[in-house]
Amino acid sequence: MGRAGYRAALSTLCVVQITDVHLTARAGDLLCNVDTQCTLEAVLDAALAEHVDALLVTGDIVHDPLDAHGYRRFIDTVRQRFDGPIACTPGNHDMHTHMQLAGLPTDDLRLGVWHIALIDSHVDESPSADVADDQVARLEAAIADSRHVLLATHHHFFPVGCPWLDCDRIRSATLLECATQHAAVRGVVFGHVHQEVQIERDGTWFLGAPSTCFQFEPGSQKPTLNRRPPGWRRLQLHDDGRVDTSVGRVVELSLDPIFPKK
Repeated sequence: MGRAGYRAALSTLCVVQITDVHLTARAGDLLCNVDTQCTLEAVLDAALAEHVDALLVTGDIVHDPLDAHGYRRFIDTVRQRFDGPIACTPGNHDMHTHMQLAGLPTDDLRLGVWHIALIDSHVDESPSADVADDQVARLEAAIADSRHVLLATHHHFFPVGCPWLDCDRIRSATLLECATQHAAVRGVVFGHVHQEVQIERDGTWFLGAPSTCFQFEPGSQKPTLNRRPPGWRRLQLHDDGRVDTSVGRVVELSLDPIFPKK
């Protein structure tokens, strides 16, 4: 297989998380003065330059939830570079049914002793997060049947200091208990906030990744963009349950993102 091919039975798995891709309906169209197709390609090329066992995509794959062309272009762009396992969970700009129709893999991944469990926190055509109790019940059952678990969702659990983002975070107490009170859960990764985040609660790390396109200003009190380059999160999942992680960025890519005037 190619440089990013899948290798079974590893003592350490490498998983790359990308998030908040925001592809536009037509390749080359700008969103917030950023070519999101171009930045996606640059992130994938950099993130997959080393061996990767699985790709994890945590939502907002397209910008327009009804954009079927964007979903197909996304999976085509990825598959041109990566032939291993992929898991995608929807964000608030996505629709699960449209993702599935376009052929995006939306099932959990089981790789060696690790279970990457997806949590669908999105609500169609709303920025808000919602996780139904029956989804938590299914997650509990999956955790009970797993040695090590990495949870992946779109929205964040804890405030990141941006009130305009924090108002739409996950507020399910049962899900939070599930994430923090089971020894098998080794970490939680999420998107939505367009910035690097690391928060520890009760021994569990909650990790946010930068967007593959434009970034939000940390600590901003209203919607604000900054000029930090697009990026991804790399996770090393060890057989003994340890998780090593780092964030990479396409530092040579210079952006000047601008929110459109209303």
